[in-house]
Amino acid sequence: MKAVKIWTCVAALAAGGMLAWPAMSQESPSKAAAKQQSRGRLPAQYGKLGLADETKDDLYKIDEEYDAKIGELTAQIKELQAERESKMQEKLTDAQRAQLKTLRDEAAAKRASAAEVKPKTDPAPKPADPDTDRKKI
Repeated sequence: MKAVKIWTCVAALAAGGMLAWPAMSQESPSKAAAKQQSRGRLPAQYGKLGLADETKDDLYKIDEEYDAKIGELTAQIKELQAERESKMQEKLTDAQRAQLKTLRDEAAAKRASAAEVKPKTDPAPKPADPDTDRKKI
């Protein structure tokens, strides 16, 4: 009889948990909509300032505005670099252009092979412990 009561309680708890689980996992509509809008990331250390949501939204808008401007300028820079390269190559002879292409191809191949062989290393050595590196007097 005792075992039946225990199993009944276990079954009731399991059923209650299954009913409560979907309600707990659902987010509020405003949070779901906010997550759908990819706002990017705040600049370094801004997330630690305890900013209000309205301030964060303003920062994201500023970021979007300047990202668009920076994108336009980046495209313009690439155009200017291509134009410069074209004008510079116009001054070369056909033989010099061919030699330049060969040199560039060799450099690209060398970079590619170096990237394949390069072992992974610790990016920064650990700083020395000042307590153990002191001269003893």
